[in-house]
Amino acid sequence: MAKIYLNKQIERVCKFTSDDETRYQLKACHYSKDLKALVATDGHRAIFDKSSYAEHGIDFKSDVYLKTGELINFDYNGSKYPHVKMFYPDLSKYKISFDFQIPDYVKILSKYKKPVIGRFNAKGALALTAYDDSIISLDLRLLAPINDTLVTVFIKDASSPIFIRLKDEPEVEIVVMPCRA
Repeated sequence: MAKIYLNKQIERVCKFTSDDETRYQLKACHYSKDLKALVATDGHRAIFDKSSYAEHGIDFKSDVYLKTGELINFDYNGSKYPHVKMFYPDLSKYKISFDFQIPDYVKILSKYKKPVIGRFNAKGALALTAYDDSIISLDLRLLAPINDTLVTVFIKDASSPIFIRLKDEPEVEIVVMPCRA
């Protein structure tokens, strides 16, 4: 049973990697020793999973894992993985937070080529059209790997990264860049 849970966690992290062939180093899941977390990013979002995978501590190819379930070591060929610690926000500066159930329909949005903009107000209400009290805008496609999940959203201001923590798994944290319109 533990292996199935671990596989689910690794699969979720793998879905946050880049699928762009020109961004080779972003096609891997990286174990950050500083953060003690399995990390993945595509440049617009990053996930930090501090759960049970931390014991393994290796970097691996995300696309191979998603296709075969094998943890194949990732060779960076001299390039470095991005300094993901700089993505990790200082939560003491985040003044707004709310719980939010990510809608199930966001899993379908990942197939869209253009952004699907969602706008949040300070109480956590989501609208797909602009409204007066919206404080942040977010491309909802970026949330597809965590569809139908209850999360806590932390907001600093309209241009700062949005910090998301899974309610059922608080050791899983996500940083998403807001849309700048």
